[in-house]
Amino acid sequence: FSHLSSSNPLLDRNKISELQAFAIQTKPDVIVLNETWLKKSISNNEILPDSQYEVFRNDRTRRTHPQDPDNPNKFREHGGGVLLAVRSDLDVITKRLSVSLGLEMLAIKITFPNKESIVICTCY
Repeated sequence: FSHLSSSNPLLDRNKISELQAFAIQTKPDVIVLNETWLKKSISNNEILPDSQYEVFRNDRTRRTHPQDPDNPNKFREHGGGVLLAVRSDLDVITKRLSVSLGLEMLAIKITFPNKESIVICTCY
């Protein structure tokens, strides 16, 4: 990779604009974000344009961040979430790998034209 970027951004509308400007200026091959605070009401295309990046994400939900067994009323619905984005102009095959562990985790496998591959994983 020519450039891999990782951050803990706490994305809101202003930070999404900053992320877009960063992606346009630096053109990282892969972007890895933890604690995005994203909700399903925000589409991938609002974060990074489809023409530039393929976005994979795992937002915080009751499934990924279950209630505290000692206090069933306790659930932190805000916070968490992970995101991986791969530049769409790269000649690679990207596949989301299934992980069902009750946490915010995301893994992708990138296969290059020479058949070599790499797995990139992020967990919060």
